Amino acid sequence: MTCTIDERGVVRASMACTLRAPRTRVWGWMRDWRSFLEMDPLHVRVEALEPPLPHADLRIRHRLLGIGVDRVGRILRWREGKGFIVSDLSRRSPGVGFPHVCEFALQDAGPCATRVLVGVRGRWTARFVPRPIVRAWITLVLAATVGIIRLHWVARPALPRR
Repeated sequence: MTCTIDERGVVRASMACTLRAPRTRVWGWMRDWRSFLEMDPLHVRVEALEPPLPHADLRIRHRLLGIGVDRVGRILRWREGKGFIVSDLSRRSPGVGFPHVCEFALQDAGPCATRVLVGVRGRWTARFVPRPIVRAWITLVLAATVGIIRLHWVARPALPRR
């Protein structure tokens, strides 16, 4: 786990877990990007917008204890078999409310193991919140996301072996 926040509020954080399966098999599961994004405990629902709004192809419903906001985003990068990056922005303005990107990447970790990297990069805009609290919050959300990924992997329906 890494989490840094500089004096300007720039956040860089990541956490990883290893799943027992080849990368191609994990990608087959991760390729369902909506379900994968919803493993973030704050992302209650991810919807593709039709027609797309300017600068927003996705609506990301955020909730914590039933309270939250809808945010917008888009898939910024898609690397088939390797991962994707999605923006997560305020509907009011791209520069407020912790504008950030979420990255999900796969790396080979052996002949039958895959490392799943979950990362976040952005700017913490609520400058009144002390950095140690921001760091603890981001660490908690990343740890919960990685935990949910592990649980979903174990609980998923068995896929036929190739």
